Amino acid sequence: MSARRLQVVHVVPSISPTRGGPARCVPGLAGALCLQDVDCTLVTGHDAEQVAPEVAALPVLSAARLPLPFEIPGPGLVATLNRAIRRADIVHLHSVWNGVTTVAAWLARAHRKVIVLSPHGMLSEQNVRLHGPFKRVYRALIEEANLEAVAGFHFLDDTERESCLWLASARERPCIVEPNGLGMAAVDQLLRLGPSGIVAAAGQESNARHLVFLGRLAAVKGLELQLEVLADLRAQGRPVHLHLIGPDHGEAAPLQALAASLHLADHVHVHGPVYDDRRFLWLHEADAVLLTSYTECNPMTAIETMTVGGVLVATDTCHLDLAAAAGAVRVVPRSRARLCEAITQLLDDGRSAEAQRAAARRYAGEHLEWKALAVAMRGFYQSLLESRA
Repeated sequence: MSARRLQVVHVVPSISPTRGGPARCVPGLAGALCLQDVDCTLVTGHDAEQVAPEVAALPVLSAARLPLPFEIPGPGLVATLNRAIRRADIVHLHSVWNGVTTVAAWLARAHRKVIVLSPHGMLSEQNVRLHGPFKRVYRALIEEANLEAVAGFHFLDDTERESCLWLASARERPCIVEPNGLGMAAVDQLLRLGPSGIVAAAGQESNARHLVFLGRLAAVKGLELQLEVLADLRAQGRPVHLHLIGPDHGEAAPLQALAASLHLADHVHVHGPVYDDRRFLWLHEADAVLLTSYTECNPMTAIETMTVGGVLVATDTCHLDLAAAAGAVRVVPRSRARLCEAITQLLDDGRSAEAQRAAARRYAGEHLEWKALAVAMRGFYQSLLESRA
């Protein structure tokens, strides 16, 4: 008789890719776990927007959130969560400070389930401090008992783990440290088709060079720095263009106004969101992909760029130290001069750029492939269940 398959419920507020990294990485992890003798169900708030393509092969249960702030689940979603959690061995929560995961944690506690929490950077001391009194009050009144009930934590890297040590349960509970991942097979098949010309076709100068940002156009992404560096590169006489690709979270108009004030209106292109395979083509064919967030934790753009062998230049606020040590990413201080210098070197030294592309692919194959990450996560689940027993 075959052993009973592990039953895991993953809870995430949304699976719309407009909502950031967890919407894409959680389905990827759950899908990979399904190939490791784990039955995964994904429970989420209903979104009318497009969902990440990784969701297609998964059992997904969704119901409406209330039309209120903080993603409070409606009665149907509460009932859906309760039914799924009652049958589960493990309840894996993704993110904090929202009604969906808070209610899921209450229900998991009521059913005495093993809780795993992936904060996705939202429990870091810097993140909590950034949002001031709100998160302190939320924690004291609502989340304290939930955080204390967590059996194990999943941190995306050692930097995130260390940033959460202010929390007693994060110091005391078992944890697993592993990044978000990506399945390389589909990407490899896309790359074998050869250059698409998608980036070159977007420029207005025959000899243009192209910088790409892919992600939410949000204040935390620090995109004004990219425009300032573009102005410096253009002042050097370089025909460089910047492409901003992603959903607008309030920054598109201010960035376009800044571009006009820097005389860059013809050289900054706002394309809107791209969620299909074209995003991989943009990342692969760009002369450089830029990440300049004020704070970031294991960004999906970095993972996707390395997987396709893109040339990623990131500031040290994005915490990509391990990839940088492997030569897969070029990391510089969050400085206009240093970022401009790094981009200039890559544009002028094709051999260095090609070496970084090769290192990025090696790093992705060794560290970011979902299969290996899922095997480790399944082992973590099993160890927590054995400890509970």
